[in-house]
Amino acid sequence: MKVWRAIKDLLLLLATFSLIALAILSLHFQAGIISIASASMAPTLRTGDTAMTIQVPREMVKEGDVLVLPHPNAPSIYFAHRVIEVDRSGGGVIVETKGDANPVQDAWRLELESEEVPKVQFTMATSRLPLDANERTLAGRGLFAAALIALLFSFRKAKAPSTPM
Repeated sequence: MKVWRAIKDLLLLLATFSLIALAILSLHFQAGIISIASASMAPTLRTGDTAMTIQVPREMVKEGDVLVLPHPNAPSIYFAHRVIEVDRSGGGVIVETKGDANPVQDAWRLELESEEVPKVQFTMATSRLPLDANERTLAGRGLFAAALIALLFSFRKAKAPSTPM
């Protein structure tokens, strides 16, 4: 019984430190998570997939990168497309983009105005999960809540007075 309790405590402690490490790494690398809303980047990114982004300096952007950029006609809407050309001739950085599944490149050229831009670094094939977008969001929030509860439980256990056996 004591061995099982020690294993559970060790696993809880390991999970807690893993979550803390992931949070610190996420802040350090300015990581973000997005959900892919269209099939324009298929088969690389499919509708419903989840992608992790990191911030990269705009000077480091090169052809082949997949960036998350604001739509020129609706700046509050973001899209993820592949950079097919980079123009640095005018002192700024202007990119031309194209979705992998699109037959032609995007009709616009975008100037990267911010110092850093989100670049897709990693994708998870969550589109294959039998959940719709709202259910995936709910599942993600549930996992986050469970992690917080586990963290709080581990602190409560650490503060609890020990009883002699």
